[in-house]
Amino acid sequence: TNERTWLMQQVLERVPQPPRRLLLIHGFVVGGVERVAAHAAQAVASRLGGHDLLVLATDQLGLDTLDWFLGTGTLLSLPHLEREPLAWEERALVLAQLIRFWRPQAVLNLHSAAGWRALERFGTALTQPTRWSAGLFCRDRLPNGLPVSHADRYLRSTLPLVERVFCDHQAFLSQISSDFALPRRSRARLQVLYQPVELPAIPPEVPCFHGERVLWAGRLCQQKRPDLLARVAALVPHLQFDLYGPPVPADQWQAWGLDRAPNVQACGSYTCFADLPLARYAALLFTSDYEGLPNVLLEAGACGLPMVAMAVVSPGGGRAGSA
Repeated sequence: TNERTWLMQQVLERVPQPPRRLLLIHGFVVGGVERVAAHAAQAVASRLGGHDLLVLATDQLGLDTLDWFLGTGTLLSLPHLEREPLAWEERALVLAQLIRFWRPQAVLNLHSAAGWRALERFGTALTQPTRWSAGLFCRDRLPNGLPVSHADRYLRSTLPLVERVFCDHQAFLSQISSDFALPRRSRARLQVLYQPVELPAIPPEVPCFHGERVLWAGRLCQQKRPDLLARVAALVPHLQFDLYGPPVPADQWQAWGLDRAPNVQACGSYTCFADLPLARYAALLFTSDYEGLPNVLLEAGACGLPMVAMAVVSPGGGRAGSA
């Protein structure tokens, strides 16, 4: 189509030399997978230089975390280059054409839906001479509770095409190995790659972690159970709950009951947990319904912040975040 051709031209104008290494991400948005992607880009730039690395966001608008990737390579977002928003399948076609034209040495797909779809649809046409790796981290849930994720949608059809599948914790890899009855040869392609945690610098003269303020930080979506935050806040009206997360429409805020919780205060978005005023809080409240590896708990634990957390369980039954 004309829109696909336009997008191809825009990309090739900005990337005149074919990249040898391609890192595919969902978007430059705040999230645990994007933090893993930033670590991967930094590792490549540190070891091999960033002159031939392209970090390509394929699915979602947003440029909040560009600074996570600065100095690692060329950064590009397909949705920001489109004249008209392309359908998901159309964007996957564009990506497949780009990969066949560039013939990169290696592709690492970290949560790019277009990347998974392109590999599923075109198969070995995208793997010669390119080596593919991918990351899988967690399953989302449908309203009826059934698990749905890139693993459920693509793993069976694409695993023979992928050299390695990475995860930041062992529990999810064990879970999908069991759920899909993967043979030993396929299981050997699944690899745990633990992620570093940034230690915040809290001045020693500042009294830490006391008082009547509680921190809540994360994406504002049903998975994170902000409705439970409102219920907890109602039980302890003498405590102040500071919520750090992206803004949501007023009707959604009301649906979660947060408009009826006067002791819950929205404090805006954040891109780095260590930048939050951690010393003013007595504890972190974590209300998520299910998780892969909850990075916010790792970050809170790294700085010694007390945590009150749910015993989150992944959709397939494995204890989330266990190693």
